[in-house]
Amino acid sequence: HRSRYAGAAISPDGCRVATIETDTSYRPRLVILDYFSKKVVRSMETPDQALLSMPHWTSDGKSVVLLSTTAQGKRVLSIDTGSGSTTELIPVSQENIGYPVPFGHYLFYNSPYSGIDNIYAVDTSSGQKYQVTCSKYGAFNAAPSPDGRYLYYNDQSPDGLDVVRIPLNPSQWKPLEQVTKASFNLYEHLVAQEQHEKILDSIPAGVYPVAKYNRFKSMLNPHSWGPYTDYNLSNFFVGMTSQNILSTTQLSAGYNYDLLERAGSL
Repeated sequence: HRSRYAGAAISPDGCRVATIETDTSYRPRLVILDYFSKKVVRSMETPDQALLSMPHWTSDGKSVVLLSTTAQGKRVLSIDTGSGSTTELIPVSQENIGYPVPFGHYLFYNSPYSGIDNIYAVDTSSGQKYQVTCSKYGAFNAAPSPDGRYLYYNDQSPDGLDVVRIPLNPSQWKPLEQVTKASFNLYEHLVAQEQHEKILDSIPAGVYPVAKYNRFKSMLNPHSWGPYTDYNLSNFFVGMTSQNILSTTQLSAGYNYDLLERAGSL
């Protein structure tokens, strides 16, 4: 009630669900739900109230690993669902990491460290990082098989994301020190254009009034009108379509003609 859940992860025993709850004050917290009764078992907040996302259970079902985003950057945390204690697995940085997945004493994650998104791993016992995949266009979403023999992931191709399986062999991973880091920075041409480094200091700051959202006043928000057809050219519609800002109410009024059925309706 008066909150939203996002990013569900089912525990290894199938009895609990970890999800991220955000209330009306935009305060995120990790919530553990009972799968069968749907009741909240435990609710936990991080000390800095960082944005939480992408939860994954550890194999023993005792902790949840998730991504924490703050103004200082991104980091990966492990939260003990029993005690609520938090452990930092990857410290905060500006590296655009994502989709952390624990497996044994390794933690897989996405990163554009080399200039192309690939899957990396960190040995949580030693802190050593490795590049696991070397995709030409990008690799995402690591999924180790339960028996530890294979690693499944999404590989970017010209036709979209493919599902790929490779042997899960840490001896073939490349230590991060041997990975060539991208030498280009896309922001450099903006700095050269503005002829000074502090390019964000000149952006004007404004204070906007805060008011309670009126669901009835904002219900009508027309965004499309006139004639149009669908992608397969089988339906022709003329009228108006409205959708409110929160995307909770959509209204459509007009005349629709089905070319295949040769029939129309209001």
